[in-house]
Amino acid sequence: MIKNLNNFIFFNLIIILFLFCNCKGNEYKYFVHKEQNTKVYEGAFYNSKKVGLWKTYHKNGKIKSIGSYKEDKKEGLWLFFYENGKRQQQGLFSSNMREGKWQIYDTNEKLFIEIDYKKGIPNGDFNLFTYKINSFSQERRKIINNEIQPIIIYETYLSIKNDTIISGKAFLDLDYLEMR
Repeated sequence: MIKNLNNFIFFNLIIILFLFCNCKGNEYKYFVHKEQNTKVYEGAFYNSKKVGLWKTYHKNGKIKSIGSYKEDKKEGLWLFFYENGKRQQQGLFSSNMREGKWQIYDTNEKLFIEIDYKKGIPNGDFNLFTYKINSFSQERRKIINNEIQPIIIYETYLSIKNDTIISGKAFLDLDYLEMR
């Protein structure tokens, strides 16, 4: 019921946009591109420029990426997925350039890297996450002038079997090591 209502609203919105755009002499088209009967991408064009929500697909039919365009440039939140359907990475675009914190995941959808971007260039904090059976660690580094700097902080969280959880944290700041 809700799906049908959403489809109805979506198609009516497309018709209204089409009529509105045509009244002003502009052209709005929604396009679905297929190869060998499988979707490759879909989205809208306004005056021959990509606009609004766009989706790309893997050969197996699962979504590869989803995000928005504004005047032919990626804008806002974008999500990328592995062929198995699990999240690969996510972050913001501004005028077709990565901006702010991006998160990259492994094939099991566990956070692997967090990295800050400024105008499409890695800049600032860079966090690398490592998962093992009974532990989790995080390595923090800085990126300055497009170069990864030495380790700033290294944290490890441990848990031990038999319903007893022991957690530990280690900080490494270039010259000293402190256990808590």
